[in-house]
Amino acid sequence: MALGNDPPSCGTARPSSTVLWPPLGQQVRVQIIGIADPNGDGFTVSVTAITQDEPVSGLTRRDTGPDAQIAGGVALLKAQRGANGNGRVYRVGFTATDSRGAACAGFVTVSVPMRRGRAAVDDGQHFVSTHP
Repeated sequence: MALGNDPPSCGTARPSSTVLWPPLGQQVRVQIIGIADPNGDGFTVSVTAITQDEPVSGLTRRDTGPDAQIAGGVALLKAQRGANGNGRVYRVGFTATDSRGAACAGFVTVSVPMRRGRAAVDDGQHFVSTHP
């Protein structure tokens, strides 16, 4: 058995909610799940960044940002999208660090589709969700 410390495995990470519905503007808590540590070490997951493919403000008259927050290692995402687009896609970046300091990083996506059961289209992550 090797004495080294392997980092957690981020390749199987997924969001606790992949689709936010209904799109009524409520904040939804999204955790990063599905990560494992090959050595059985405990680990923590920290959200490091959140981006989106739609503007953060101005989709409606009363629409103001930010559309997301990072709180206690989880993402708080607004279940909202533009009325005339193809849905919103959030990209949530994260780092998982085990109790001995080894780490991995990755991202997951969460969408707010135009209609229930239809996929949102990622038009490119051009906007930082946590900025107004």
